[in-house]
Amino acid sequence: MSLNSERKKAIRTAIAAGSVPNRGRSNQTTLRLNQNPGRSSYTVLARADGSLTQSGEFFYGEADSSQPRPTSQFDYNTPLLKRGPNDYIRTKNGEALVRSLKADGSVTLTRLGRQYFRRRSTEYVVSVPVIVTGTNRRGQTVNRTTSLPTDVLGVGQILASDMLTETQKISKVKSFVLKSLGLQTQNGRTVLQEISDETFSYDREAEWQISSLTTNVAEDGTASTEAAMRQPLAGKPLACAAMLPYPDQIIDCAWEDHNDCLCVPRQLAYLLNEPFEDILEYFNQFYDGITWQQVGVCPKDLKQFCVLNN
Repeated sequence: MSLNSERKKAIRTAIAAGSVPNRGRSNQTTLRLNQNPGRSSYTVLARADGSLTQSGEFFYGEADSSQPRPTSQFDYNTPLLKRGPNDYIRTKNGEALVRSLKADGSVTLTRLGRQYFRRRSTEYVVSVPVIVTGTNRRGQTVNRTTSLPTDVLGVGQILASDMLTETQKISKVKSFVLKSLGLQTQNGRTVLQEISDETFSYDREAEWQISSLTTNVAEDGTASTEAAMRQPLAGKPLACAAMLPYPDQIIDCAWEDHNDCLCVPRQLAYLLNEPFEDILEYFNQFYDGITWQQVGVCPKDLKQFCVLNN
């Protein structure tokens, strides 16, 4: 029996709304529909063995190539699970390793990882702008601005479709993050976290910081990764190190807080055994001024420094 026109219309509506297939505990892949207002409705796209239903054949025929057909082993839409330098995904048999970050910065993929990343190529790590409110030693209320990476908030890495434009990707990432956080309003502000007598509230006026990691798998199975960092490296030392999997590789002066945005040139001077003033002068000439000292050195510019200096 063929799919009726009402079900086709509901599936098209779900595609237009950006609905993403989901694999449940039964290992079936389903799609949430909006046929009945106020009631939860869905259609089964694929059975537990990965075979498609009529709804599935229609959905994957209508959807763009960013929606891969399910397999019996895992769901392409399952999020990455980070365990230190290793990334895992959930499969029908439990968690399985897909990617590892080595101490030298190289990335290796497992056999399953090569299959997973053929479809899931770009990951986004988002830092949400926040206002931190606390009390100083005099008992006065003090505010400062900073940002919180999404994995600190429990959101994890955000994946976006390669079929979307850059503007659409950013909009989708922001929407997903805010929806995932389950934000609450307190005293006119949206509170994200409360840690050590400090309240972290969403700063609606500040700019978001979004970085991406692209993993490409060639036809012969070889993999390559490319990171695009958009966040200036001028954060507090301990906050910046929170996500690093190899703390033993961090030089001692990286933990020092000098209350400025010069951590990169300071550490370069230490590593290269060069005068701190010489490194500052290099970046003064590179940026054609000293205004960069107010925000710090961007990763792409640090990479350029490394290339020029071998």
